[in-house]
Amino acid sequence: MGYGLHITRKQEWSQDGGDVIELAEWLGAVAQLGGLHPIAEAQLGDTALKLPEEWHSHRWSAHPEHRGTGPIFELSNGNVNFGATDTASLHFALRLAAVLRARIVGDEGEEYTLSSILGPEDESGWKAKNPFTNQPIYRERDGILEKLGEEWRLVTSKHARGGIRRAEERALLYFIEPLPGNPVGRKICVRGTISDPGEYGSDRSCRFVFYVLKVVAISAPS
Repeated sequence: MGYGLHITRKQEWSQDGGDVIELAEWLGAVAQLGGLHPIAEAQLGDTALKLPEEWHSHRWSAHPEHRGTGPIFELSNGNVNFGATDTASLHFALRLAAVLRARIVGDEGEEYTLSSILGPEDESGWKAKNPFTNQPIYRERDGILEKLGEEWRLVTSKHARGGIRRAEERALLYFIEPLPGNPVGRKICVRGTISDPGEYGSDRSCRFVFYVLKVVAISAPS
């Protein structure tokens, strides 16, 4: 098993007893947040591992890069444990921890906060890499905001081969901090990190997931 993270109220997450998260609280948080679905087993290579019933394991299926196969959160020894350390999963875990009135710590006791995701900023307001994920940070990326259901997309135009016509490219936007207002159709400039190329979003039309660490500007389209 890889490095573990723990949503806990205890002074030391591994101690017995203490201020534990009760089953009713865990299931209440699951119902409140949505996007978590109960599972009885996890796949490890070609092997299906049965998960203990008392853990009440749930998978976060709303992960922007994993349609239905996001990280597993499970209750054990009064903590909610999980193993994913990517930007989206940690941000979701912070929301879960807030509902449970708890904090996130690693196996060695280090605490994870929103600043762990955003990373420190230098005097110019950005870093070449996010120190938490080690992903490169794009200082500015702009386009028009589009919305499909509950999904936000960034639509950019670029010249197609030969410059004859302009083609649109979409990126699924995942906001680490809430998007101010409801600026559908407006131009937005954002700073953040980007996923590997793929097919994302409910209609698979987005080439990337862009994790927005900061909204630089919102303006009327030119």
